[in-house]
Amino acid sequence: MVSFRYQLLFLLLSVSVPPLVVVSVIDVVTLRDLAEVLAERLGLSVEQVRQESVFVRERVLFDVVVALVVLCVVVGVSWWWVGRFNARLEPLIVVVERAGRGDLRDEPRLGKGGRGRGNKDGLARLGVSLRRMVVSLREHQRLTASLSLARRVHESLLPAMPRRVCGYSIAARVDSCDFLGGDYYGVVESGAGGGLAVVVDICGHGASSALIAARTQGLLRGVDRASPSDVVAEVNRRVCADVPDMTFLSMMAVVLAPPPRPLCYCNAGHPPGVLYRAERDDVVWLGGEDLLVGVKDDWCYREHVVSALGEGDRLVLVTDGVYEAMNKNKVLYGKARLAALVRAHKGETCEALLDTIFRDVYAYQGGVKGDDDITAMVIAR
Repeated sequence: MVSFRYQLLFLLLSVSVPPLVVVSVIDVVTLRDLAEVLAERLGLSVEQVRQESVFVRERVLFDVVVALVVLCVVVGVSWWWVGRFNARLEPLIVVVERAGRGDLRDEPRLGKGGRGRGNKDGLARLGVSLRRMVVSLREHQRLTASLSLARRVHESLLPAMPRRVCGYSIAARVDSCDFLGGDYYGVVESGAGGGLAVVVDICGHGASSALIAARTQGLLRGVDRASPSDVVAEVNRRVCADVPDMTFLSMMAVVLAPPPRPLCYCNAGHPPGVLYRAERDDVVWLGGEDLLVGVKDDWCYREHVVSALGEGDRLVLVTDGVYEAMNKNKVLYGKARLAALVRAHKGETCEALLDTIFRDVYAYQGGVKGDDDITAMVIAR
């Protein structure tokens, strides 16, 4: 901004100096010869013509002096005005530059003369607007930092993966579409040599769903039941009693018993799991959806039994964020695609198959951001 003052001065000088040079040349050289020519042509004496020339020269010089005075006044006023404008605008520029670097400690303030003119002063209104912007950005920065901390706390509640429980290899992962997600997975080992694997999807996402997910984790740790239907029923009673109304969640609970005991599961309104049987090279769906958790506190949930996992079998539990992932044409990912993917990658480890599932979902979306959390758990012998 300061360089503009010098540009203005250069422009005014470039306009005014050439005429002065021309006048000087005419005064020194041309007028002398012109007097002699006019005297000869008009029949006047050279002295008369020279007197008239002196008059004209003085008039021209007077006009030039007046023009120079006006020019100096214009330059001085312009110089003063630009300097005053810069002095008032500089604090705003400094704060905006700092805000662009993420430094929101200062609020914009106009320089001297920036107050007392009400709404007619554009700079005053600009300063007020920028001050409000910085305050809003500061609040947003604080909220973002708090959400980042809450996200780290939420992620720390998830069990470390991969792990082995009762001879089963387990890998799981949650990818939240927001700062805080409403999906949860857990693996609880029991004293009888078995374990419990659960995948939970709270309706909605964000801070409220993340808090309910954390509450659900605490409920699961406090449940000591061998039957998956009893586990879901107990969680349902506690959610209905402790969590606010109109809060529902789907839940898949699978009891991991030592082979050759069968695999027992309970599905409370959750998307069906994919069970790949290596011996038959076929896929079995773990359906039997029951009522969502949190709807009716005395609901009796049903239990389902399938044969134990054999060598090469894969059990994949997901939330609806996988099945309902959409591509650019608004076409759902779907259950058939997941089943075909699990079957095509049947020889991969749990961790590798888990990565394959997430890569395929993202590739299917083609850069389209989903509006739901994505969670998957892979269990194998």
